[in-house]
Amino acid sequence: MLFQNTKDHPHILQILCGDKTETRRQAKRWVMRVGGVYPVHDAGDGLFQRKEDAICFIKCTARWEEKLGDLTEESACREGLYSREEFFEVWEVINKKLDLNEKIRVYRFELLMRKSITPPSQNGLVP
Repeated sequence: MLFQNTKDHPHILQILCGDKTETRRQAKRWVMRVGGVYPVHDAGDGLFQRKEDAICFIKCTARWEEKLGDLTEESACREGLYSREEFFEVWEVINKKLDLNEKIRVYRFELLMRKSITPPSQNGLVP
């Protein structure tokens, strides 16, 4: 699963810290299934990345479809942001448009494991 870091919103760090537990996507089909485990990569590193190069792994715990404009303040917090307004600003930067009536895919997830923050030569995974 690719996550795009923006200047003011480091999504991957938010996942690692437990601040981001949901993601909303423009997609015509589901890309995660409930119970599935997925590697997390920085979108800035390219579309096709090896699983073993993942920054961390997440497990999808729920998924649903909603209108973008139905986002609640609580949902914005689960996205790692402080408000709906902030979420919509970041959405527009990443997706280049903001249509509050657009149907989007929502995924709730939990962090399973992350790479250690120890010296790069050790590159191990820690729970």
